Amino acid sequence: MNTWLNTLYQRMKWDRESCKRLGRVVKGFREGGILSGLMLCTITMYNTAYALNIGSEAPDFYANSTSGEIHFHDQLEGRYSILFSHPQDFTPVCTTEIGALAKRIGDFQRRKTSLYVLSINTVDEHNRWVNDINRFLGRESDERLPFAVIGNSPGFDNVIDIARQYDMLPGDLGESRDPDVQKEGLGSARDNATVRTVFIIGPDKRVRLTMSYPMTTGRNVDEILRTLDAIQFSDRTGLATPVDWKPGKPGIVPPGISDAEAMEKYSGVVKVNDYLRYADDLKS
Repeated sequence: MNTWLNTLYQRMKWDRESCKRLGRVVKGFREGGILSGLMLCTITMYNTAYALNIGSEAPDFYANSTSGEIHFHDQLEGRYSILFSHPQDFTPVCTTEIGALAKRIGDFQRRKTSLYVLSINTVDEHNRWVNDINRFLGRESDERLPFAVIGNSPGFDNVIDIARQYDMLPGDLGESRDPDVQKEGLGSARDNATVRTVFIIGPDKRVRLTMSYPMTTGRNVDEILRTLDAIQFSDRTGLATPVDWKPGKPGIVPPGISDAEAMEKYSGVVKVNDYLRYADDLKS
């Protein structure tokens, strides 16, 4: 029992004292309340406080978008994907970011990577926002973006629920939003605060990298591409990447590989010390 409890506590955001307090409240209302308190505490933690970590399976969803219906897991199959979130349409920082992604789409396509953008508004509003983004880019206003912008539509998953699944909402914002905002999935950019995240997802549907930005800081497309290159390089070679790594630079041999194995498997092996060894790539 203690091992199970410790594992549960480590995986959830709630601490031990929070659970104890909740258990005591339940116990005060019904006899034998320890079991009831434990059950309620467990359900509450799983429903409201599970953190999406690197290595977790990316949550599935069924949503509408500017490119049509999306069954997310079906579209992740066998490809790298990046999910970007935004607090709201018609906001200045996000307009520049989506414009930059559209301009750099060829860089992502060469890496066989699909892009998805999630914003709080409806798909109809997204389509109107795209007109502004195209004007920002100096293109025809009715030109389609080369990736899907996910939004609210009747009969599909609510984007706020998707944001909760991906742990995008800061602090208690996901539970304390105004009832109308909760119901409609809208609200101002201020209401939606720091819903500005990046998830790189592997072909195995696992989260490989996350980045979170405040509302005032625009994302760096070059850095997103660099980290994508590093993940793909590591997946292909088994090498790690050092600080400021860029394509064409050496990687790092994992500690679990012996010197002899490294020399046999990799080209350009350089040993700095017992735990730091560089290598260029897999041998042909």
